Amino acid sequence: MKKTPVGIRFTTGCGHSWKRPHARWSAADLRGAVADCRVCDEYLLIVIPDDVPADRVPADVHCPRFHPYLAQLTNGDWPADGAGTFAAAFDAH
Repeated sequence: MKKTPVGIRFTTGCGHSWKRPHARWSAADLRGAVADCRVCDEYLLIVIPDDVPADRVPADVHCPRFHPYLAQLTNGDWPADGAGTFAAAFDAH
């Protein structure tokens, strides 16, 4: 029987997934962090539900696409494509 490595599975809003073996980041370390997709470099927000204890190491983490997720949270005040934001200006350079 093949052993599954201990770690955190990242599932993204851009349709990709990967496992980071032996990662020991707690929910507090990951909550609100950002990452780039390993496959397509999409800018992602790491979302940890509020009911997950801060000292717990989650097995699965959902990472929606950053700009569309913030647009949803702000009822459209944040542009879904990131136009005019710090990230768009950073990507241009």
